[in-house]
Amino acid sequence: MPEANEFWQLTVGKASDLALVDPVLGPISYAKLTAECAAAALLLERHAKRLGVDRLLIGLEICARSPVIAVYLAALSAGHVVMVAAPDTFAIGNQLCEIYAPNLVIKMSGDTCSFTKLTDKPADLHAELRLLLSTSGTTGDPKLVRLSAENLQSNAAAIAEYLGLHTDDRAVTTLPLHYIFGLSVLHAHLQAGASIVLTDLSVVDAEFAPLFAASHGTNISVVPHQIDLLLAQGFRPDSLPGLRHIAQAGGKLAPVKVREMAGLGRKGNWSFFVMYGQTEASPRMAYLPPNVAEAHSDSVGKPIPGGRFVIRDEDGQLITRNQIHGDLIYFGPNVMMGYARSRGDLAHPRDTFELATGDVAEFTPDGMIKIVGRKARFVKLFGLRISLDQVETLLRGAGIESYAVAVDDQLVMMLPDMQAQDAARGLVATAYDLPKTAVKTVFLKTVPVLQSGKPDMKSLSALAKDAVQTQVSTIGQTETLRRVMADATRRSSVPLDESYTSLGGDSLGYLQVQIFLEGHLGRPLPGWENMTLRQLQALTPAKDNTAAFWSYLDMDVALRVISIILIILVHLGRLPVGGGTWVLLLLMGYSFARFQRSRLIEKQFRDVLVRMLHPILLLYAMLLMAYQLVEGDVSPLYLVLLGNSVPAGQGGVLTVYWFVSLYAQVVAVLVGLFCITPFRQWQMRNPWLSTSFAFAVSTCIAVAALWLLPDPYPTDKYPGILGNPVAVRSLEVCLPIAILGMMIQSARDARQRLVTMICLIITCVIFPETFISQPFILATGGILLIYVRAVPVPTTLVRMVSVMAASTLFVFLLHNIVVYLVRTATPIQALIGLPASIVLVVPASFILGHFAKQLFDAGDRAVSSWWHSRRRNNATTT
Repeated sequence: MPEANEFWQLTVGKASDLALVDPVLGPISYAKLTAECAAAALLLERHAKRLGVDRLLIGLEICARSPVIAVYLAALSAGHVVMVAAPDTFAIGNQLCEIYAPNLVIKMSGDTCSFTKLTDKPADLHAELRLLLSTSGTTGDPKLVRLSAENLQSNAAAIAEYLGLHTDDRAVTTLPLHYIFGLSVLHAHLQAGASIVLTDLSVVDAEFAPLFAASHGTNISVVPHQIDLLLAQGFRPDSLPGLRHIAQAGGKLAPVKVREMAGLGRKGNWSFFVMYGQTEASPRMAYLPPNVAEAHSDSVGKPIPGGRFVIRDEDGQLITRNQIHGDLIYFGPNVMMGYARSRGDLAHPRDTFELATGDVAEFTPDGMIKIVGRKARFVKLFGLRISLDQVETLLRGAGIESYAVAVDDQLVMMLPDMQAQDAARGLVATAYDLPKTAVKTVFLKTVPVLQSGKPDMKSLSALAKDAVQTQVSTIGQTETLRRVMADATRRSSVPLDESYTSLGGDSLGYLQVQIFLEGHLGRPLPGWENMTLRQLQALTPAKDNTAAFWSYLDMDVALRVISIILIILVHLGRLPVGGGTWVLLLLMGYSFARFQRSRLIEKQFRDVLVRMLHPILLLYAMLLMAYQLVEGDVSPLYLVLLGNSVPAGQGGVLTVYWFVSLYAQVVAVLVGLFCITPFRQWQMRNPWLSTSFAFAVSTCIAVAALWLLPDPYPTDKYPGILGNPVAVRSLEVCLPIAILGMMIQSARDARQRLVTMICLIITCVIFPETFISQPFILATGGILLIYVRAVPVPTTLVRMVSVMAASTLFVFLLHNIVVYLVRTATPIQALIGLPASIVLVVPASFILGHFAKQLFDAGDRAVSSWWHSRRRNNATTT
């Protein structure tokens, strides 16, 4: 006879207490549920007598309705064996029916249960056996888990204990009851004498929150997919008034989301439980206490009451040291009796006394269990055995949702975010020291899920295989685009699975490729720089060579051209329109974050330095050599990139090139920041917040420097708001502006943009120059960059401005030659006046810069081609 405290006996809850709330029949007390269970038990007894058996094998199509739950509890109480499945499972010809031949099939029919006899043949059922469940949470799987009365009862008691359930708790169903997780919610709450509100609503349905509030719910249980939906919908700490806890199981939740949910719970005064289990464990094996969830977000916690874990190595020996991977084994009274694959297996005694979870895990120094992967989810690449689960964890830790699949010894990552593909490949390639070409990515439009809410891995594998097989290239189109990208990134070739950003492209080459793409597609393509060459060549080109009249001009492109024009005007006529240099510095930080952040996160420091400083330092060196030949008095400070320390007026023609020295210094500092591991990891997790911190620190350093450092060049400084002169060309003052540009690029929502704008205004107030135009122009440019990412203009103008912007580096370096010729070397400006000089010098500077760029690019390609050819010849000879 079963003990009186088993949950199916309904002895804990008071007779008058609420047990269930049926969506049709309404509230049902424990007394009423007990009576319904007794009536159901009599029906089952009559059927058993008609069949001439003591115990029935029942196929139960369970759902969120009280009549079928009463039958389920009655069957457990009477000692029958219940094969639980989803509605409409036990149809004629169903594999489960044919293999196991249940005596009865019971399902909901209207507001009552229907009983259908399938066979008179008695089933040989082991005395301890009570429940049969699919191993996968799907319906119709013929391999079933055999669970005993002890399995069910011990696990229900353990769950109720660690969740702290009491009679005043009330769960609202969010999971199907044929799924062991959903069923365990029912078991644990009945064990505690608590109540359950039955509903088929999704947690993100508009009606769910009102139902939760109206029925005085306190608890919900969810799988990772449901948490994703909640967070995407803007779930808040107070979204469910009266909430006491959320329990999560059904798959690994990314640590970042564990921390987010635990933080929401802390703010809302409710608990967030992470749980770990399997159907074979009835189902719960471990839980993560809410008070340590944020600190141990990558752990599944500790064993449930009555359970224990061991970890074994490949030879079966116990691993007792922390942080050593091995096979995770569980022991406890909730471990299944074993599997069943036929009706005859239902008579077998318990043959499983320890549960090999199939997970690879380690003990943490704090005694927690950390799952590092599944034994079966590995792919071998270049001699490395790589855990697909660890790959997913790595990417989700970086905020990239991913599903890793092995396809014929290839690692394929399926990503719902197409724009994240390059970053994902870079992170994985760096983490496992793989070539990027060994890491495949596939765009996943929708994530297939099982009825349990878990990702459908079979469907994901099939989708990945199809995508890999159909990835073909259109040669002619690809080669044209490939050449353009190779030219823009100064590479000899471009692999199909590389993007402009992954190739280390910069803001100047970006415009070159964008012009080509807009001409090819007949439309702008936002975010193209993060798409691979393969993805770009698959896009549909324009049907003719005509484009729409209107197009969009990126604000950073427009500001780049305007800034250069302002610089030319200042140098030509000493006009009070300074500030263009500061806007260029802001744009430099913006482009740095846009194009180089992902490469720095991948620790490609040397490559970033080379690409950021080439060709500007090469051109700068050529100009210095030319000046030395003509004038012969180049200051050593210019040679060692300290030209920004030379007082204004003492550098002659070279004075305008102080910005090159500053540019190199800023690049070195920013790359150095990413060499600091904690900062680099913070950038990966939260780019805007980490950049904001860097801005705050750099601003404090700048303010301190203004107070503490000596004043070597008083004539080159301007009175600032702090009462001290401001060295407008010094690294300490200019660095915050570049970092501010990074903040602007990283800002993703209204709050971040507002804070960034406030920081911009503070910068302009603290560090003003002589003319009000300088902080005003910086503030205007920054605000436009924050809030207006692109403006509609005629397509012809977009292309013209883009061509001008692509040459701005060369215009900056060479415009002073034009200015010198017009203003100093010849009497042109004196003859035609300043307005006409402006009309002459500005276009002439851009024309000179454009042709200089074409000449330089041709030479650069020739040298690069020669160098790569030489390397190939040397490799062949070797």
